[in-house]
Amino acid sequence: NYNQYNFRSNIDITPSDLLKFSVNVAFRQEDRNSPVTGSEDIWRYLIKYNPMVNIWYPGTDYGTVSSKQDNFSPATGMDNTMGYQRDRRSYLNADLTLHWEMPWITKGLSVDAGFYIDRSDVFYKNFQKKFYLYSYEDNNYVPVQQGQNILSENMNQTLGITMNARINYKHTFNKVHNLNAFVAWEQYKSRYDYLYGRRQDFVSTSIDELFAGDSNTATNDGTASETARLNYFGRVDYDYAGKYLFQFNWRYDGSENFPKGNRFGFFPGVSMGWRISEEKFWKDHVKWMDYLKLRASWGQMGNDKVSAFQYITAYTFSNPGIFGAGGGKINTGLKLNRTANPNITWEVADTWNVGIESQFLNYFNFEGDFFVTKRSNILTARNAAIPEYAGLLPDENIGKCKSIGTEFTLGYNRQLNKDWGIHLSGNFSYSHGTIDYIDEPEETLAWQRRTGKTIGTQGSNYLMYESIGIFRTQEELDNYPHLSDARVGDVKFRDVNDDGKIDGDDKVRMDKPAVPEIMYGINLGANYKNWSLSMLWQGAARVWQYTFMEAGIIGNFTKDFYDNRWTEDNPNAKYPRTYNRDATVTGGGNYRNSFWLNNASYLRLKSIELAYNCPKSWFKGTPISGVRLCLTGYNLLTFTGIKNIDPETQENSQGWAAWNTPQSKVYNFGINITF
Repeated sequence: NYNQYNFRSNIDITPSDLLKFSVNVAFRQEDRNSPVTGSEDIWRYLIKYNPMVNIWYPGTDYGTVSSKQDNFSPATGMDNTMGYQRDRRSYLNADLTLHWEMPWITKGLSVDAGFYIDRSDVFYKNFQKKFYLYSYEDNNYVPVQQGQNILSENMNQTLGITMNARINYKHTFNKVHNLNAFVAWEQYKSRYDYLYGRRQDFVSTSIDELFAGDSNTATNDGTASETARLNYFGRVDYDYAGKYLFQFNWRYDGSENFPKGNRFGFFPGVSMGWRISEEKFWKDHVKWMDYLKLRASWGQMGNDKVSAFQYITAYTFSNPGIFGAGGGKINTGLKLNRTANPNITWEVADTWNVGIESQFLNYFNFEGDFFVTKRSNILTARNAAIPEYAGLLPDENIGKCKSIGTEFTLGYNRQLNKDWGIHLSGNFSYSHGTIDYIDEPEETLAWQRRTGKTIGTQGSNYLMYESIGIFRTQEELDNYPHLSDARVGDVKFRDVNDDGKIDGDDKVRMDKPAVPEIMYGINLGANYKNWSLSMLWQGAARVWQYTFMEAGIIGNFTKDFYDNRWTEDNPNAKYPRTYNRDATVTGGGNYRNSFWLNNASYLRLKSIELAYNCPKSWFKGTPISGVRLCLTGYNLLTFTGIKNIDPETQENSQGWAAWNTPQSKVYNFGINITF
């Protein structure tokens, strides 16, 4: 279960018309109780469970496993048989702000200042219990003890303090020259502390506290970290009569992640705009378009979201060793963890953008942008000159990549009469990123290189055999190169280099990312008197997921696969033959291939809401000013070509997209009362 408690207080103090103080405090408490296992494990074992084996041992509350090497049952994973997790979190956000107008110095001058505290406290408890599962073997249920009585607890605290100050100036000269500018300073510092303890071999699970465990099994750990940033930034906005627009902005950011000399980076930006609809010739001749603005910009942004202190050689404690005569003495040693890079500095992104904004035909609005972003100084390893096995080499600012894209929205909003109104809008975005430079050995095969490929496909998981079908007959298998353990019904891999054999050199880097390059959405709404109906459709395209599922002695096949698998009686099947785990040339483990890399485009009804605003006359003479009733649904419909897997999922570290819990259909009824 999950409980959340919230408190919020906002206080404004205005000693004069020119001076204002604000004190805001927000507190949130979150309490979570859940089984010791997560939803991913429960879902995974549900879909892989043998349907011919009882999920409970008959006549008991003991769970069963469908495969003797498993140590988990979805039945016991959903209660506290295996243990529990408790997660207690509290968050405090407090800020004190000041706004001071200073017309006695000059009109339009003001000062803003703020002091902000962000604190979080977390207490986490995980109690694993000893339990029994029954394994179904040789038509019998055999009890197998699982797990140990183990309690682990950890506490962590994060405290962040931010201070800032800003000087503002805003003024209009001669009624047409509008100037708005500010310069600011901001300092941020945070500290994180972590403490951990663990014991096992509890005599009883009735006392779930650390002292009740065996002291000989006690372990503990702790760590701490600090971060800090110092930023100076500002902006100047100028426009002439609201028609010609100009903006210059800048940042001078300092980060502790870089050494002195490279710690600060300067990142400017400039933009210009032209409100053509404010021109007299436009107003006189273009009556159907109420508003039109053209704009263009260029700007730089710095990125310091990298591992801290890479400019310092780092050591870590190694496993203890025994030294000395007479049995020796246990000593803890040190080992090199990272070689320093004293030249590390900011990653930089340059972005160029052109755009248009318009309102036309009374009810339509349109906004569109086209952008190009080039990132340089990306931290990455130098693999060409020195191979990875040569030592712990530091990352260097040598990587480059580029993104090109566009996005636009089109809307229509109209009140048809006193009872009926409609609003429609759609948005579309496309972004394609490529790796312009990443250091690679010269001997890397052309079809395996990462340079020039889509961002997100540089990992080893995207190096796959290229599927060209299925071996339908023994004759086809005998007449085409294949792996030594390939059989009729297996996936057929292309001999990329035409050397008459299939090996690692035939793997191809697939340029098909798991992050959508196209995203779009449609908002539809209508209102009739006190009723309203709205829905949001969300879609994605140019996205692929690896849909291979664990099966065989450790899992199920889907019905779609089973009904359409290759057999001698069904040689023209959609899918290859049945397989065991991933130790075949069908598609898992070392045999990842493009057969299972499927188009995951989708269109989903993300939300739909029907609402009714009760007439105010119903509550005349009461403190109630309004009541709104609503019925809401989420993820009710999905259209996609991918089967048995949520198209929005991401494969886990082992490459199994099917392990991830799909999104749930949710139905809500709500009532909102205003006093």
